Amino acid sequence: MKTSPRPKKTQHPLSGSTLGNWLTLLMQNGGVSRSYLPKALNVTGLILASAPIRLLEALRYNQQIQQTEINEPPIFVLGHWRSGTTYLHRMMVQDDRWGYVSSLQAFVPEAFISLKQMIASSLQSFWPEVRPMDNVSYSPEVPEEEDYSLACISPFSFYCCWYFPKQMPEIFRRSVLLQDLSQAEQQQWQRSYLKVLKKTTLFSGGKQLVIKNPSNTARIPELLKLFPEAKFIHIYRNPYDVYTSTMKFYKKLVPNYALQTFDESKFEDNIFLFYRQLMDAFFETVELIPPENFVEIRYEDFEDAEVACMEHIYKSLMLPGFDQAKPKFQAYVADQAGYQKNEYILDEVTKARVYSHWQKAIDRWTVLPQINQAVS
Repeated sequence: MKTSPRPKKTQHPLSGSTLGNWLTLLMQNGGVSRSYLPKALNVTGLILASAPIRLLEALRYNQQIQQTEINEPPIFVLGHWRSGTTYLHRMMVQDDRWGYVSSLQAFVPEAFISLKQMIASSLQSFWPEVRPMDNVSYSPEVPEEEDYSLACISPFSFYCCWYFPKQMPEIFRRSVLLQDLSQAEQQQWQRSYLKVLKKTTLFSGGKQLVIKNPSNTARIPELLKLFPEAKFIHIYRNPYDVYTSTMKFYKKLVPNYALQTFDESKFEDNIFLFYRQLMDAFFETVELIPPENFVEIRYEDFEDAEVACMEHIYKSLMLPGFDQAKPKFQAYVADQAGYQKNEYILDEVTKARVYSHWQKAIDRWTVLPQINQAVS
């Protein structure tokens, strides 16, 4: 039987939002530009159409979610976007002792249980085969960032930078750095965040969670308040490669997700600013983590020896079960062998610009010292 082709694009991520949150985001971020009204109307229509499913899920499960205890402290994967966090996260959850936020939960956080029950056999047909920014395989069950979920239930998500690009710096400051929030807003962020993780815990059978979210790189104090015994894995990558990969990331995804007109020439300024602010927050707060609960790895080392790095992570954080999970790690590495990652080449002028903005991180990690010398 002939099957329909998988879609090239998914619906807008805010299509999985609640109506109240959608209206709040519109009011707080300056609304929608005229040329994007059809996209916004489509989002509104999908939110209204799915309202009965969200209501049913809330009636059936909200009490259970509220009563769920997160007894095992989560393991947080930190690192700037395009630093290898996805590959590390997917590798980690090959060990089935860990729970995680699936892409289905990430994009329809208030209806994913019901949708899975109602149309499980056809969910795959609604998902793109690969992520648009890097051709990494994709499906409703792969691990995803809970920041997408937060955008659907709260005003506090990095991805709102893409949805409302006119407000990028302000959204980043409040949603990622969590700066200048009122006490009520701080409590709202905490409630929203805990709701996502409790729901994940409940429907993963109480498994200890592995959570990957670049925004959390700047939220260490807040995460430690919620989970004092949490463990953290930080992965960092050559910042010159991060720059070129992030620029490609923005140029591909902002046009797909934006609800406002945007100036692509401002992408570079925001990329420089966000990386610096994120990493400054990380450098200033990472020592709050007890040494036995923190491990840091270099992406270039990880991609050269994934299984050895996984063993190092397990030993450093005193995680059980590496020997049992090792064959799964090896199988996953073998399965990824054909993946062709993007290659990046920077001209000397751009290298110098990157170094001038990100010197602190480049010098701290002493990556590619020959380039540092050339541009300093």
